[in-house]
Amino acid sequence: MSRNADPSLAGLTATMARHLRALLMGEASLARAEIATGLRGMMIALVLIVVGVLLVLTALDTAAAAAVLALQDQGLTPGQAALAVTGGALLLAALLIWRGLAGLKLKHLKPEKAMRNLRRDASLLKEMTRHDTTG
Repeated sequence: MSRNADPSLAGLTATMARHLRALLMGEASLARAEIATGLRGMMIALVLIVVGVLLVLTALDTAAAAAVLALQDQGLTPGQAALAVTGGALLLAALLIWRGLAGLKLKHLKPEKAMRNLRRDASLLKEMTRHDTTG
């Protein structure tokens, strides 16, 4: 190999290393952004759960007595009225908690786009190195 080929090979290697580093940094940035988005979604889900729990407590503490009295005025017995009010509050709470739990999936933290891009980049890099060694 001649002396003139070494700087060009070194230059190509350095350029490839810089591009590879930039590519990996970009993919890492994308992965961080995807995870941050997933965490924001999980935080919203947790807030929904907390709001659901607070609604149960508030509904039972502040509206239960008034609702039971109103249902009694409509002809229900005190037991029937209390059961109807409790059932309605629990149904609302269950719906809110169910919706919140649906948002707490680990799949929301998986950086799908970054992983797909890294697989594609690795495949391209393999292809490039295969062509470089055969050509």
